[in-house]
Amino acid sequence: MVGILILMPVTLIIFEKTDQLEGIGYVLFGVASIFVGFFWMNKVLRHLLPSKIVGVTFILFGLHIMDFIIVQYNEEFLILGYMIAAAFEAIITISLVFLNFNYLKELDDITYSKYINLFNNSSDAIILISNEIIFDCNRRAEKIFERSREDIIGHSPMEFSELVQENGRESYDYGTELFSSASEGKITRFDWIHTSASGRKINCEISLFLLDKGEFAAVIRDMTANYAYEEEINFHKYYDAVTHLPKRELFIDRLARFLDERYKQVALIAFNIDNFKEINDEYGHEAGDELLRQVANEVISVFKSEVTLTRLGGDEFVVIMDKLIHKNRIYLPLERIQSVFNSNFEIQGQKVNISVCIGVAFPESETTQPMELLKNSDLALNLAKNKGRGRIEFYSTKEKEVFIARINIERDMRLGIELGEFIPYYQPIVQPHSGEIVGTEVLARWIKKDGSIIYPNTFIPVAEETELINIIGEQILSKACEDCKDLLRDNTDFVIHVNLSPLQLRDNSIITILRDTMEKYEITARHLYIELTETIFIEDAEHANDILKGIRAMGVGVALDDFGTGYSSLSYLAEMQVDTIKIDRSFVVKLPGNQKSRAMMEYIVGLLHDLGYKVVVEGVEEKDQADYLKSIGCDAIQGYYYHRPMSVEKLRKLLIHRRRI
Repeated sequence: MVGILILMPVTLIIFEKTDQLEGIGYVLFGVASIFVGFFWMNKVLRHLLPSKIVGVTFILFGLHIMDFIIVQYNEEFLILGYMIAAAFEAIITISLVFLNFNYLKELDDITYSKYINLFNNSSDAIILISNEIIFDCNRRAEKIFERSREDIIGHSPMEFSELVQENGRESYDYGTELFSSASEGKITRFDWIHTSASGRKINCEISLFLLDKGEFAAVIRDMTANYAYEEEINFHKYYDAVTHLPKRELFIDRLARFLDERYKQVALIAFNIDNFKEINDEYGHEAGDELLRQVANEVISVFKSEVTLTRLGGDEFVVIMDKLIHKNRIYLPLERIQSVFNSNFEIQGQKVNISVCIGVAFPESETTQPMELLKNSDLALNLAKNKGRGRIEFYSTKEKEVFIARINIERDMRLGIELGEFIPYYQPIVQPHSGEIVGTEVLARWIKKDGSIIYPNTFIPVAEETELINIIGEQILSKACEDCKDLLRDNTDFVIHVNLSPLQLRDNSIITILRDTMEKYEITARHLYIELTETIFIEDAEHANDILKGIRAMGVGVALDDFGTGYSSLSYLAEMQVDTIKIDRSFVVKLPGNQKSRAMMEYIVGLLHDLGYKVVVEGVEEKDQADYLKSIGCDAIQGYYYHRPMSVEKLRKLLIHRRRI
């Protein structure tokens, strides 16, 4: 029992150093107990030992090791027991203390080995610093700094750093401040730029903490890849991926600053590549992107650092001029931009000639906002594009009013398509010798729900620009066939002439649309003509003829409208896949009184007949004009002299009550 009581507290020695001291105390108490017991057991020597010492010793030792009370005991045996117990305890304690010292030594060896492994295999660089000089480092530090351990030790960390950190502080001053902060016992975390032996910048996150007085550990995490990724994300946020030019957000920010500082010296020049879509279609989008890069680089090179250039999207660029001495000096930068396009660009080894349209806008006052100025330059650019390739236009209030009106027309037009406001009107075509109505031209009319009328010369250009003309054209074709379905039963030689825009004819599905519409309304091909203008042959004669061959193969007739107003040469006449040619009203105005007009008309009619075409003359408003055209053999006549455009109801009445003039 005594041995167990002794061992229980003593076994704690191996865990704590304080227990080691306690064990030594047990040894001393044991020796003291044996010594005192020996004197007390010896009756001769007992009188030499004061009784108080004996009492105190046994009371202290006994109370410490015993958890029970001895009721009856013999004094000598009790003291002998204490002496034996004390001896055992002293022996065991000495043994355990010795074993514990050996264990701790082994434990220190194991801990040190683990520390070295952890130190050297850490994914972060670790450097140990004393008095701001490195005295040790791990393998990761060698890799990051691209230096051997020997080349790192003995140097200040600031020697492997940029002279100035990103916060603008000099590395030595800032580093000293950080060491001072860490010396207070705080873990100091901060960003730092180190430099490798090859000169590579290393973006680091560092945790610096105190080990001992004057000694520090710095845990260095290489964040260069993270920083590079963040920089790339930020770059693509503010800069165009193709041209590396500023995006709209950064561009607007700079423009706002220039307007605030010196609005009178500011101008915006917007430009885009005239035939960019065709280049993209022919060479592919990669080639298109390469062209955009070439354009950006060339424009930057002619201006150097004098301007801000941005790509707003597609092929549209905008230049901020912010140092104009006077508005009339704008022609100098305009000439520079145009000079870029005077020489050919190279795409996939081929020389390509391109041109640009340019729109210019100046701030109207000191309160002009960036977005307002940008819209004005875009408005001027659109005006230039509408007038043809290579044009330059300046923004004006009048043009802004036209632009706003156009936007309103487009908005109302989209609504009108949904509401079915676009309807066909009909202008009869008359055979001049008999006066018989042989057909009708279908004309689009936009009659709004409030009864107001928008005329074709107002909405057709907008419809073509927005490509809404395709939808409107299909609606007019469908309604015209529906209107005339019953008329054709009673008028077997009657022909419907439906106008198709160049955009509709570029669409390869136009043949399918015509066929489906005719089947739906039971219209035979001989009752249908399509009319088109010369522009389709100017843009792509080969494709146009292919489409027209397909249309004629169905039995549908083809008429060339407004002949003489376009740019086609006479050589086209022999190649065009058409059946009828309609001579424009401009040739009729001076008839029959003007000799040159008569000569021109007679020559044209004769030539067209010789080539095998039927001839219809438009714009006839006078009786003598009709009589003259009849005399020279025109096949049909159309104009106000006979009939104005009319609704389908009026056309029905006209055909019922008067099929002959």
